[in-house]
Amino acid sequence: MTPCDHLKTGSYPLQLELLIDAELTFTDALLSCRFCQQPYLLELLDQRGNQQLFRVSMPDARQCELLLHNLNRGSCDLQRARAEVESLRNISPYLPCLLMLDASQPQILGLLDLQDAQPPSGSWRTLACNGSWFDQLRI
Repeated sequence: MTPCDHLKTGSYPLQLELLIDAELTFTDALLSCRFCQQPYLLELLDQRGNQQLFRVSMPDARQCELLLHNLNRGSCDLQRARAEVESLRNISPYLPCLLMLDASQPQILGLLDLQDAQPPSGSWRTLACNGSWFDQLRI
């Protein structure tokens, strides 16, 4: 799987569909390309200054529509929304790249090919989030 052609350095074709978690700016979110509507699930891995590094998943568009429909409809079960978001995360394949964004202005700084490296399985809440992945990837 590869991201759409609209995800290019210097651009920002992403629009927010669902804010999952935030710390000053989004850390986990469901976004889509404003040109081709390809959905992306972004999960923050590391941050250095205004640079943010995200793991990228490509969820199925129909599953995203269903999730957004169910969340907008609401439920009396407080755990249901979290369970549905986690389900989408679990079934969405990771892309073999990381997305680097500028948090001070919406701009893609780069798509970094992981080659054979595996991104960490944790999130920004469990990882050091101290620039170490930037150092490890030599960016």
